[in-house]
Amino acid sequence: MRGEALRLTGRRAVPTLKRDPERALLPLEKPSGPVERALDLLELLAKRDELSLAEAAAGLSSSRATAFRMLSKLQSRGYVEHLRAQHTYRLGPQIRELASWAEQSALTRLALPSLSELRAESGESANLAAVRRNRIVYEMVLDGEHSLRISAAVGEEVPPHSTALGKAILAWLEPARRSTLAGRPPYAAFTTRTITTEEKLQRELEQVRARGYAIDDEEMSVGAYCVAAPIIGTGGEPIGAISVSGLAARMPPSTRAALGESVKRRCERISSLLANSDTVRRTRP
Repeated sequence: MRGEALRLTGRRAVPTLKRDPERALLPLEKPSGPVERALDLLELLAKRDELSLAEAAAGLSSSRATAFRMLSKLQSRGYVEHLRAQHTYRLGPQIRELASWAEQSALTRLALPSLSELRAESGESANLAAVRRNRIVYEMVLDGEHSLRISAAVGEEVPPHSTALGKAILAWLEPARRSTLAGRPPYAAFTTRTITTEEKLQRELEQVRARGYAIDDEEMSVGAYCVAAPIIGTGGEPIGAISVSGLAARMPPSTRAALGESVKRRCERISSLLANSDTVRRTRP
């Protein structure tokens, strides 16, 4: 039998496929279905800020009608934007959303070792929060070793103005984005130490930027202390933050600065790892 060989078994000869070494060296044919052509089009747009319909058709080696249908379908899903004034197309917001998801996935993976180290060093709870559209939420929580500890739930929303995690993120955001996340003042008061005015919050954020990390000294919960630093994404803005939180009585003032620097160093390391992550770079528009 051509292309086959016989393998003997206890009962009868069974045909098995024989490898053709010459055929194995041949390059695979590049598929040219609608999915592949749509991906080709997105890659063309990623390499250029904008494309006209004629340029898109030329890049795909297709007719203008075919390119237009493909662009229209991608536009309907938010992957492409049509700039009517310029008669051109560019990548849409959904592409940026996909890139954000990839970055957040990498963030969780890269942050886990640092969270484990911080919990082991301090004995207190270590937390990862991430920016999700217009909210800040807990992504990962490693509870401290003490029976009486500060703990949060994954998925729980983080009040930006009254937590170290929130202030660490707010401090490095652009003003418009910062206002969106912080919300309208007066801010909710959780304790007598909670910042409730925009003026006081801005002064606090200036101090956060100056030292490189944020603190929550009984602003969210009486008797609790927390320190946090931001994780900067590939777009240059915070995509999350890491904190260590515990009872204020177990975190004397003489140890707080060192803890803040420790958290800051790890967040800087994660930011650097994100910037050099192949997964994030490949999805960044």
